[in-house]
Amino acid sequence: MDKKNKFKLKENEKVIKEIHHSLVIVAPHFFISFLILIFDFFLMYFLFQRGWWGMILFFAVILVVLFYSLRLLFLFYKNKLIVTNQRLIDFEQVNFFEQYTNEFKFSDIKDIKADQRGVWAHLFRFGTIKIVVDHDVAPYELYKISKVKALREELVRIVFVQKEKEQKQATDPVNLIMAEVTMLPREYKIKLYKRLKQELIATKKTAPPRDGLTPLKDNPEE
Repeated sequence: MDKKNKFKLKENEKVIKEIHHSLVIVAPHFFISFLILIFDFFLMYFLFQRGWWGMILFFAVILVVLFYSLRLLFLFYKNKLIVTNQRLIDFEQVNFFEQYTNEFKFSDIKDIKADQRGVWAHLFRFGTIKIVVDHDVAPYELYKISKVKALREELVRIVFVQKEKEQKQATDPVNLIMAEVTMLPREYKIKLYKRLKQELIATKKTAPPRDGLTPLKDNPEE
């Protein structure tokens, strides 16, 4: 697990989707907090009759409930899975000042599974996403995710379609050649450009263009 302070997009990377835990996680906590507030106001008259310590207790309960609720909202928002066109990034917010991230490159992902068990899970449509990675023995699990089955299908489509594109780009002869060209000194790039220009001119003279293609000009700027 890698600890990071900020999330920065890589070159040509864009965010596709942001996934949070199901509201089922925080809903019971908010409900209990609400009941505590109701009980506190129910006892307000009694506490105020007790004097200064009763008033302090009354307002202290309100402050504690508000702080607890704000902390829940903060952790709910900060704990998330970011899906980009290159990787999956899981943010785990432990407290206000401590956050961990787990990053999964598409090339390392072998499979994505969905697990939905129990009556409550089927009733509220939440479950566990399991990410199977090459170098890990056990899958990485994301608990209590909403609409887990539909989300699994969407992630599979995003990840494996992108992996197929990356594999095609990696085996494309032009990309392989350009990867070597970028490492050449400038003078060799100029020589290569002149050789390619001569080759294109020679090819144009000896072979007719294919259907639908416009013949190359000797001077591209014309």
